[in-house]
Amino acid sequence: MKSFVKHMPRQRRRAIFVSYARFCLVFVTLLSLGCTFSLEDWLRCIPRARREWRRNYLVNWRQVFKDAQRARKFRLPSDKLHVHVISLLRLRSRSRDTFHSLEKQGVSWVVEDAVDGLDSLNMRFVSKYAGPKKQQRLIKTAHFSSAQMLNLKNEYDLSKVINSKWKLSLHERLRFGCYMSHVTLWEKAMKYDLPFAVILEDDVVIEPDFSTKLRASLAKLPYNWDIFYLNGCFLKFGPALDAGVRLSYGGLCTFAYAISRKGIRSLLRQGALQSEMPIDHVLDEKILAGHLLAFHASPPLVQLLELKSTLAY
Repeated sequence: MKSFVKHMPRQRRRAIFVSYARFCLVFVTLLSLGCTFSLEDWLRCIPRARREWRRNYLVNWRQVFKDAQRARKFRLPSDKLHVHVISLLRLRSRSRDTFHSLEKQGVSWVVEDAVDGLDSLNMRFVSKYAGPKKQQRLIKTAHFSSAQMLNLKNEYDLSKVINSKWKLSLHERLRFGCYMSHVTLWEKAMKYDLPFAVILEDDVVIEPDFSTKLRASLAKLPYNWDIFYLNGCFLKFGPALDAGVRLSYGGLCTFAYAISRKGIRSLLRQGALQSEMPIDHVLDEKILAGHLLAFHASPPLVQLLELKSTLAY
């Protein structure tokens, strides 16, 4: 993908300095009003602030949008939408409403068994896709059986009072299972040479006339698109490329999106390797760095159900 990382002219450096000064002023004001910040607050705030600073100042979004407008449109190679639903085998009942909404509209889909973080660790996955810190957290419970991990998860769900070391590893195991559920699906799409894949998690329902709207939206994307969010959270919207399609400056949550073969190739070759981040942060990071070209359905094409997360939060 063409690089859209900005060069820093003097005016831009001045603007960055002004924004930084404003941040410092707000922080000092909050302190003067008696507001306090714990270490945990700082550990959460600093990377978020850094990420948003990069989003605002690193990529020339105006040029990205202009190039997307001028580019030839993506041509759907067939009418098939290649819909895949990621579903945990041990919690298949969670997928009932998702399956029903697809079936009701006559949308064909494939069930993809999620990688269960409570199962025995696949060390090939760990060494290839987990960063050093993530690996350390994962292997703390590598000697646990699946039954022991399930018991640990049940104890956490009931009381939320478990050994802090096991708690951290449990959370990482479940989060890594989610991570690998998406990555293994990308690998499968590449193996079968799919032009794109529509990926849904097991806690969504599709909007009316889903297939027609999705095909129409995909046909409005530039030929070199990478990610098309069907919905999400903490999304950063850009201008409208066309009816129903907006440029995306990034965002979180991966419960519904389409991904092109080009986007998959980029992530499998570099973006997803040895990462310390959850899967949605990987996508967000690559978008705000200008490495993935992303768009968002507006209005959304799926809705999120209010189901309890399968992660240890």
